[in-house]
Amino acid sequence: MQKIKKSIFLISLILFNAQTFAQEKTLQSFENIEKYPTHEGNSFTLIQLDQGCRIDAHFYLSNENHLYHYFFKNNNQQLSKTALQTFKYHYKKGEEGSFMHVTDVYLDSNTVLKLDDPQVQQDFKNYKDLFSKNVLNLLNQCK
Repeated sequence: MQKIKKSIFLISLILFNAQTFAQEKTLQSFENIEKYPTHEGNSFTLIQLDQGCRIDAHFYLSNENHLYHYFFKNNNQQLSKTALQTFKYHYKKGEEGSFMHVTDVYLDSNTVLKLDDPQVQQDFKNYKDLFSKNVLNLLNQCK
């Protein structure tokens, strides 16, 4: 399961980095936060980019996983872009739904989320609050 999660994460990073062309520096990350239950776990990462910051919220579900990206600049800490990538799994025949029998992961959809959506704003605030104040203070380095 850990190997599959790493593969999913690497695929998503490769696809997303190809879109953003940004250097990244991970400032802090967490896994399996109980406040956000999923079938197979979750992860939250605060990332410093060349021109701003990003929070990635990754939710592993039984038949797919969702990777949310929240881009913002530190000077006002308001969202500048949000996106959702949905990845689906291929399974060994007859083993559908078993995470241990995933043979492939593929990008099923890529959606830009509306910045003025109250749920998007609330999720961003909640995920940002997961990170320590000391690490958030490092965001002063974000451009």
